[in-house]
Amino acid sequence: MVNNMPLFKKSIDKLRKENIEYLQKLTQTCDLCLRYSENTEHNFQVEAICDEVRYFIPYQKEDVQTIDKKIKNNLDDLKILIHTNRDPLRVTNKIKDLQILIKERSAKE
Repeated sequence: MVNNMPLFKKSIDKLRKENIEYLQKLTQTCDLCLRYSENTEHNFQVEAICDEVRYFIPYQKEDVQTIDKKIKNNLDDLKILIHTNRDPLRVTNKIKDLQILIKERSAKE
C-alpha cells in the first residue's frame, strides 16, 4: 500500500497566513488598477470591484481559492488593459468577468 500523504504537512496557521498574503496581493493589484483608471470611463466600476476585493474573507476551501486565482489573473489582465488604454471594450468585458467571479466567490462562501 502506497502512502500518498505528504511527509510534512503545512500547519493551519501557515496556510491561513499564505491565504491572507495572497488576498493582500489581490488588494495591491486592485489599487494599481484603480490608480490607472482614475481618468477613464471605467473608474467607477473598477472602484466597486476594488471595494469588493478589499473585504474578501480568507477561506481555506479549494473552490474559493480557485476562484481567487481566477480573480487574480483577471485583475492582472485588467491592470494591463487599463494601463495601455487601447481597447475600452476589452476593459468592459474584463470588468464584467470580474463581477461574475466575485459573485461566484460570494456564493461559495
